[in-house]
Amino acid sequence: MRNYKYILVTAAKNEENYIEGTILSIINQTIRPQKWIIVDDGSKDKTGDIILKYAKECKFIECVARDGDTRRNFGSQVKAINFALGMIDLAQYEYIGNIDADISIPDRYYEEAFKIFEENPKLGLLGGYLYEKVHGEWVLDKYNREYSVPHAVQLFRRKCFEDIGGYKVLKYGGPDTYAESMAKMCSWEVLCSAKIRAYHHRPLSAAEGKIKGAFRSGKMDYSLGYHPVYEILKCFNRFKEKPFALNGITRLMGYLSAFIYREKEVDKNFEKFIRDEQINRMKRMLKTGS
Repeated sequence: MRNYKYILVTAAKNEENYIEGTILSIINQTIRPQKWIIVDDGSKDKTGDIILKYAKECKFIECVARDGDTRRNFGSQVKAINFALGMIDLAQYEYIGNIDADISIPDRYYEEAFKIFEENPKLGLLGGYLYEKVHGEWVLDKYNREYSVPHAVQLFRRKCFEDIGGYKVLKYGGPDTYAESMAKMCSWEVLCSAKIRAYHHRPLSAAEGKIKGAFRSGKMDYSLGYHPVYEILKCFNRFKEKPFALNGITRLMGYLSAFIYREKEVDKNFEKFIRDEQINRMKRMLKTGS
């Protein structure tokens, strides 16, 4: 088995309930990373103690403490990741990965991921399908899409990561959408593969609440340049989620709020690219009826 050279980075803030499971799932990998930097991003609980315990036992784990923002937010998370990546020479590694502190993965996750990379030299960004626990059972997250890799499990070919300029700090989140769109703009392929699985232990939107999260997501969509018709269809699709209708309406209100205050964080080229992709998806939906 080839010894793939890869580095992982994790930003952890108040993750004492989940971080140990994440650490154990990486320790048990058939192909371990050469280095894994875990940033304790200003935690107020036992997160730092748990990381330090395993860093003493495993030489490839490095714990870095950072005074993060007082509240959990996506900008702080990306700042923590960029802080860690700025500490090392990326040229030493073939692959660069992020894994969230509330994720666990099967023992052969990275072994299988590298096989997929080897099969396609044009593949720049890869991740596995996310599973959520519902009523005690692991179920497939309904928002998994082959063309979109969740930030929680993004794994880049190093050249792709360099081409996109790394992670961008965004006020309302969406670093995964930004990274994957930039990768495609740089002629790399992006794949979320059903062949590899990742388990998300924190309930969706638990960190900020569903309604608050929906409003923030709407602002995020506008900030990333989402097409207004695509956003309306997306919000309409959220009407089926509890609390019924309110989720979708709140998300649309967030989008309109960001529109009023012109809170866009991408340039015209990026906006054109992402809107062209969304228009093509809407066309395919009209043809297939799904």
